[in-house]
Amino acid sequence: MIELIAMEKNNLTFREVTEQDYAFLIALRRATMNPHYIKMGKTPDEQINAQRVLDHYESTPIIVLEGVSVGMVKAFSEGSDWILSQIQVKADYQGRGIGTAVVKQIIDTAPENTKGVRLSVLKGNRAIKLYQRLGFKIAEEGDSFYRLLFQLDLSKK
Repeated sequence: MIELIAMEKNNLTFREVTEQDYAFLIALRRATMNPHYIKMGKTPDEQINAQRVLDHYESTPIIVLEGVSVGMVKAFSEGSDWILSQIQVKADYQGRGIGTAVVKQIIDTAPENTKGVRLSVLKGNRAIKLYQRLGFKIAEEGDSFYRLLFQLDLSKK
């Protein structure tokens, strides 16, 4: 499970997810992901949205800015890599450096012996620019997505 610490510089904190957060998380998922599927000519699938929200549910810190729940992040260990499974920030809070701060912290707090941080991003999602700016490289290209990898320098851990 990911353990994130409060970031005083930008007033970001994290709290544990509760059962009561499901409505927030499903609404956030719809708002942040459905437009990408529609742009790709696909119909958003409520069953997939629910699955993605429930996947690793207990390992979903809620991102809080000045007391307001503004997003979520899921990251977990798989083999020798740290998987950034999901990060979503409410649209009206995007562009404020929240995603950058959270992804940097995930990279910085990856468990010892982690070789890299992996993630997938849908084609057309502008978040790919954020990931590439932070040093992620395209490792694989699918029909509708890219798999990216951030190679960690184990000598610095």
